[in-house]
Amino acid sequence: MKKYIDRIVEGFHSGDRKLREEAADLYEDTYSIKQIQSDAVCLGLVVPHVLFEFDPDRLDQFVESFTAGRISELQTGSTPTVGELRLYRQCVLEEAEGGDCDADLTPGFWIHRLLRTDGREVYALTTVTNLCPAAEIKGSQPDFGRDNRTAKIITGQ
Repeated sequence: MKKYIDRIVEGFHSGDRKLREEAADLYEDTYSIKQIQSDAVCLGLVVPHVLFEFDPDRLDQFVESFTAGRISELQTGSTPTVGELRLYRQCVLEEAEGGDCDADLTPGFWIHRLLRTDGREVYALTTVTNLCPAAEIKGSQPDFGRDNRTAKIITGQ
């Protein structure tokens, strides 16, 4: 594995665009999502702003937080209070954290450190869509193909 890490780091540090692209391809070919997850120095979810926009049609998903009567009122045009808007946002966040999210709109990411034998390093950013990333972060280990993950080497020393 060390020889691959050295080639990836060297390719990034070369300054040559073609070698950087080859380094990113080698990274994607060498590391599985499981390896990236286990070695990640940072991981997270990105919850887009559009998911926080109040949508009365989604209220049925949050019956634990809103009464049936109030859901009916909101779905027929009643204006939500400031408190209800905050509660709705909280429900959306809990949904994403729990793994019950729209996977196309809620990408996950991992930042993975690669250290070369001479001490130089790079950080690779891997993003994942098309499967809810909270599930992977919490321990499920699905098999991702290259079509729904991308790796970018983002910085190095």
